[in-house]
Amino acid sequence: MAVLKGRKTRKLLEQYATVESKDSEREIVEAIGTIGEPAVKHIVEAVQHRQLDAEKAQVLFEQLSDSVSVEMTVSLMGDASSNVRTIARRLLTKRGSKACTSILVAHIDSPNSFLRTNATELLIRFKDPAAVSELIGMFHGADTALKGSIIKIVGVVENEPAKKLVISALNDDAWQVRLAAVRSLTTMQDPESVMPLIEKLEEQEPQIKLSALDILGTMGDKRAVKPMIALLKDPDLLIRQKSTEYLIEIADASCVPAIIALMKDKDVNVRRCAIELLDSIKDPRTSSALMDAIKDADWWVREIATDGLTRLKGHNIINGFIAMAKDGDEGLRRCAVEFFNKVTD
Repeated sequence: MAVLKGRKTRKLLEQYATVESKDSEREIVEAIGTIGEPAVKHIVEAVQHRQLDAEKAQVLFEQLSDSVSVEMTVSLMGDASSNVRTIARRLLTKRGSKACTSILVAHIDSPNSFLRTNATELLIRFKDPAAVSELIGMFHGADTALKGSIIKIVGVVENEPAKKLVISALNDDAWQVRLAAVRSLTTMQDPESVMPLIEKLEEQEPQIKLSALDILGTMGDKRAVKPMIALLKDPDLLIRQKSTEYLIEIADASCVPAIIALMKDKDVNVRRCAIELLDSIKDPRTSSALMDAIKDADWWVREIATDGLTRLKGHNIINGFIAMAKDGDEGLRRCAVEFFNKVTD
């Protein structure tokens, strides 16, 4: 019987590949549909050998979808042909999470990389809370790659068990898992994750530190301000720049003393970050620090300080620049000229 169905399917596929009439095409599709799951193998082979294009194969698979098991469709996501994998993904997406979740979970550790990747990506798309408990059970004892996949999947599910697993994974032994956990918290945006993420700002792995910084900066939680100020002394240029940008958005006048203290740092890069923050925080206490910064050895610090002072009001500032205009230091006289070119007083 199987041999006869195989012959019939192959013959119909040969006709289907070249048929031009819509009515004849519909008849062939319906005829292949009556064969059911045994036809799948031959359709796949026709696609693999380029005897049938992907669009026509998609029509056939949709016709067969009710008679083809979810298990069979899932297995097709591991096929060598990208067209077959794409078709299988589309069919499973249409079937929805209720029909597919448990079967997909069983394949996220498949030795077939195509199947493993596609199963993981579909579970991420489905965001099915029903998968969480099973995934939590798999997490403990899993290898690094599987742990990373599990965190990516549960990271998009909005429930308490998923959140707890992701936060606990921040302390996993493998940095890849910790990084996956940090990135998953981007989606969750949960206030409970703020303090665990702040701890990740002390990570030695730059990717983890930067990802944690980005999430905290996006969340804008004031608890992250002090740790971010500490990052202004980080040896990594990108970390310093990002910290400065986020602090400009979320820092307030309460930070002024800590930032003023950084203006005494020997590292010019630290002073540059600090002066930008002082310039952004409109607070009377910044004026004296900005005036002191006019005498800094770095031209960039002096320029930012000068610009900042033009936006502050006060006779002490005006008088200070009048005195600078007569100073023996050419740099100070230049700052005074720039200041008076920008103010209208």
